[in-house]
Amino acid sequence: MTQVAPGLQVLQALTPSVAYCFGLSDVLREWNRLDEAERLLAQGMELVNEKQSAFADEVMLGYLT
Repeated sequence: MTQVAPGLQVLQALTPSVAYCFGLSDVLREWNRLDEAERLLAQGMELVNEKQSAFADEVMLGYLT
C-alpha cells in the first residue's frame, strides 16, 4: 500500500509561522476562544523575537490582535 500523505511524526515537526500564529489568533479572538488566541499570540511573539527580521505587517497584526 502506498502512503499518500506524510506520517504524523512529520507533520508534528512542522512549526507555524508568525503570520499563521497571528492570523489564527485573530480568528480565535473573533470566535471568543480567548485562551487559545492568547496562546497563539504568545507563540507568535516568541517567533518574532527569535527572528533576525520580520515583516512589519505580520508584527502589526500581532499587536492589533
